[in-house]
Amino acid sequence: MQKITTIIFDLDGTLLDTIADIAACANHTLSQLNQPTHPINDYNQLAGQGIRYLFENALAPDQQYLVDKAIKIQAPYQLIHGTDQTKPFPGILDLLHSLQKTHKLAVLSNKPHTATITAVADQLPQISFTTVQGQSETIPPKPDPTGAHHVCQKLNISPAEVAYLGDTAADMQTAVNAGFLPIGVTWGFRSEKELLDTGAKHIIHHPSELFNLI
Repeated sequence: MQKITTIIFDLDGTLLDTIADIAACANHTLSQLNQPTHPINDYNQLAGQGIRYLFENALAPDQQYLVDKAIKIQAPYQLIHGTDQTKPFPGILDLLHSLQKTHKLAVLSNKPHTATITAVADQLPQISFTTVQGQSETIPPKPDPTGAHHVCQKLNISPAEVAYLGDTAADMQTAVNAGFLPIGVTWGFRSEKELLDTGAKHIIHHPSELFNLI
């Protein structure tokens, strides 16, 4: 196997514990639209596949005409309040501080691009990521590999050099689609079974376990 030179991370549920803020921002938006809100645990399934997917599934089938409006309402609120309760998962900062001395680090998220940049700058300011990429008009949501390929092109690296860490099926499918080494993490939104079923080659239960793989 080619040496891993680059680690790309998913953001929500992998680097940052964002579920409380995801739920708060979405529920604020739903309330503004006079729609029912959801308990925080529901967002473990609703989050992770992009903002459109979230609202398509958070809104009732007969309320799908509100999806675009929800996205527009949520965006500015998320930029202000999207990290109010967010924090790095235990062990993440130690992992990143060590890795940045030996590997290129990047972020590839299904969070909107501006919100991704904001969250990383707010919560991980001392980490030297080579690039931070979220979803945008030109970068479709994972598991589409466009964003993954875009990161490789920016860094001038081969997919075979990359390990991709994530906590959802979309992350593992992205890694498979892009030719990365898929590594599933169990401290995020989804189950170990989901990660294995969708292509994870390795599973880790704490960030420090990554050192044994790379």
